Amino acid sequence: MPQIKSICIVGGGSAGWMSASLLSKFLKDIKITLIESPDVKTIGVGESTLGHFNKFLDALDLQDKDWMKSCDATYKSSIRFENFYKHGSTFHYPFGFFNLENNQNGIMDWFWLKAYTNNLDTTSFVEWFAPQAVMSENNKMTFNLDQEIPGWNFKLHTAYHMDATKFGIFLKDKIAIPNKVNHILDNIVKVNQDNKEFITSITTSNNKEIYADLFIDCTGFSKLLIEKTLKVPFISFNDVLLNDKAIATKIPYKDKNTEMNPYTNCIAYNNGWIWNIPLYSRIGTGYVYSSKFISDYEALDEFKNYLQSKNVDTNKLDFNFINIKHGIQKEPWKKNVCSIGLACGFIEPLESTGLLTTHENALRLLATLQRRNGYVNQLDIDGWNFAAREEMEGFKQFVSIHYGMSTREDTEYWKFVTNNIHYVKNHLDMVPEFRYNNLEMIYNLNQTLWLPSESPDGKLFIIAGMNCNPVSYVHSYIEESRSPALKEIWFKILKNKQENFNIIRNKINQMDTHYDFLKKYIYNE
Repeated sequence: MPQIKSICIVGGGSAGWMSASLLSKFLKDIKITLIESPDVKTIGVGESTLGHFNKFLDALDLQDKDWMKSCDATYKSSIRFENFYKHGSTFHYPFGFFNLENNQNGIMDWFWLKAYTNNLDTTSFVEWFAPQAVMSENNKMTFNLDQEIPGWNFKLHTAYHMDATKFGIFLKDKIAIPNKVNHILDNIVKVNQDNKEFITSITTSNNKEIYADLFIDCTGFSKLLIEKTLKVPFISFNDVLLNDKAIATKIPYKDKNTEMNPYTNCIAYNNGWIWNIPLYSRIGTGYVYSSKFISDYEALDEFKNYLQSKNVDTNKLDFNFINIKHGIQKEPWKKNVCSIGLACGFIEPLESTGLLTTHENALRLLATLQRRNGYVNQLDIDGWNFAAREEMEGFKQFVSIHYGMSTREDTEYWKFVTNNIHYVKNHLDMVPEFRYNNLEMIYNLNQTLWLPSESPDGKLFIIAGMNCNPVSYVHSYIEESRSPALKEIWFKILKNKQENFNIIRNKINQMDTHYDFLKKYIYNE
């Protein structure tokens, strides 16, 4: 490829304007054009982010007060899972570091003691190691300046709920256009290529010809450039991820102070799961399901029944049907087309990875273009592709274990996802947590799951929440028999943890509710 001096982004929405904003801020010598169709609606349904999103905000020098109010945004410090392990169960996947104070063997103390006594509730795991989840569950928020919550950093570990469509508009108006991004609102009628299949230009319905050295495909699931033009094959993840449909809607608040929780709530349902994302002015909710087990109309009836059970008047709601394609393009960057957002790949929103892959791939692209002043060769492209695919493969494994570890068999859907999919076959090398019968792994679990210098793997919240203890009673019995002092150590740790948690809970009770916190510091109400 020649030195890149011009870029054409095809497609707007959150992916297009996130890419345009980031690139235009740092690549002042490169001409950037964004083509957006006036007839294509964005999918945005009220997005949920992860803590990684703060890197993107930092790159754009955006503070919370700069953008949250314009985007209907709220804070998020955890993801809550309801009915995934079994009916009536809940667990949190909180953000932040593990609190390893007052422990003998780190995370393993809880697993050993739970196996030995068989009376530790699964929710006690976050009480021991991530009390910020208890803060979230109790609908509280704090800047944590006095370290009421050990291991949790408000700046680094707080994510956001936001209206993704409004966020794209904010970036367009406040960053991309002021940075001289050329915005063309027009329909594409032709994609022009040379004899080596590189795209040379794009022709619009108003007879405009847009030339560029690099084209970024942000056309969503339509994949206009990467798949329809360059014929790049799609690698499907439907071998382990069955949910291929979603229905989304927006519902009003009844009581913001109790309903505006600082977490995304995911509720396992008959043929999939339901999300609940509290924005500042309304709640985004939707049903993700598998068409193999239920039709769209049946799913809509199920979703309406769920909402009506929550006293929501469904007659006043608009419902948006969405098709989901799990997977990634085999070469998400091929020739002079780099795909970002849904055009690159997607995994259902169970762990809020959609915007994460968007801003991470945009950041990788920026780094690639900056590395040698716009000179890009095949090695650079291969490296970008490898990173994008590895990230998506990891998320595939991560999301799939939410189904594989469930004990539900109450519907045909749950019977299938818990008994008919070979999750270990697909992920054995990636997930040592599955190797329950490897005794060497059990005895060295503290070193096997993570490097000693690193924070433990967040998948442990799922493992604990799903009651999947890799340590069994017989293992703990053997260890206690070999070292009788262990029993006393374990119960001393339990006592210390309970006393410490009581102190933290008292501090949590004194915090502002999430809604009051937002009113005070962001919305100035």
